[in-house]
Amino acid sequence: MDGRRLGLVIRALRRRRGWRQLDLARAAAVSQSTVSAVERGHLDTLSLRTIKAVVAALDGRLVHEVRWRGGHIERLMDEGHASPLGDFRRA
Repeated sequence: MDGRRLGLVIRALRRRRGWRQLDLARAAAVSQSTVSAVERGHLDTLSLRTIKAVVAALDGRLVHEVRWRGGHIERLMDEGHASPLGDFRRA
């Protein structure tokens, strides 16, 4: 999900509660301008902690997923597979 889409989701959740941006800001312990930035998808200058706080204030949970074009992350995270020498290192 890109920043713009995340912002639209946050806005929809906030409106569903009948909250103003200021209400969400207070619940998340951030400024109203921060909520505005999140809703507009301007996430580059915000910390992950801040974005999570805004989502959590709406009873949501931000889920992260790392994708790359090199294959399955699980294989990369396997220590033997990730080692440049693979099984030769253990010999």
